[in-house]
Amino acid sequence: MRNIGTEVIKLKKYTSVFGLFAKSSILKILLVISIMAAVQVLVFTSGFGKSIDAYEAGLTFPHVETLIGRSRLDVICGAAFLAVSVMLCLPGTSFSSKTGYTLDRLSVSQRAVFFCQAIYNLFIYFILFAAELAVCFGLCAYYAKNAPEELVGDQSIFLAFYRNSFLHALLPLSDVMVWVRNGFLLLALAIATAEYPYKQRHKKLGFSAIAMVLFTVVFFKTDIVNSFNTILIIVVSVINVIEMCYNFFSEDNSYEREA
Repeated sequence: MRNIGTEVIKLKKYTSVFGLFAKSSILKILLVISIMAAVQVLVFTSGFGKSIDAYEAGLTFPHVETLIGRSRLDVICGAAFLAVSVMLCLPGTSFSSKTGYTLDRLSVSQRAVFFCQAIYNLFIYFILFAAELAVCFGLCAYYAKNAPEELVGDQSIFLAFYRNSFLHALLPLSDVMVWVRNGFLLLALAIATAEYPYKQRHKKLGFSAIAMVLFTVVFFKTDIVNSFNTILIIVVSVINVIEMCYNFFSEDNSYEREA
């Protein structure tokens, strides 16, 4: 019974850590995602309306992937991604004294905090990823419903996700290696942004978080034939995950308080 009681107490502590991270950032992150979606819809529909006017004046109407590119949805998403990444790095740092004080009061080990934050960050990145995919798919559906009939077919939306490098990176369809790439990338980002506050608490720079976030912004888009991009992101992500985990477990954590 004593062991069961101890495990229940530990579980409550870990749940409290998850709740602490969610309380410190989830509303702000959802606001950023909402603003991202609203801006993208506004820019795309505005561009669509102008294209309709031009088409009625005798000009060529753009394909959906062309209109997606002109609307710079990738830039808007990139800005939201940077903002979310910063929000994920701050909880647990000395910059967030309230969060740090609560973690001290919970008496949870540094290692447990790291893993809880990494899992939470992975969940948030998945939400951002899924939200952007839903917005882009919805805009493509809007195009298919309202564009001139001669430009729209049964496979128009799926063809757009093959032809546009940003859309293909979001939804690779049958491109299995890009699915694998995205999985490793999200894992590396989650661990790197969890490592940042851990290192900052110990007066070190979380360089991996900065590098992985900027790396993602630069190399996220990929074409169906761009195997170099896919392999590069997989290799960099795997190396970073291994390095961060090795450094974390090889450090002297004797000062940690075990829950």
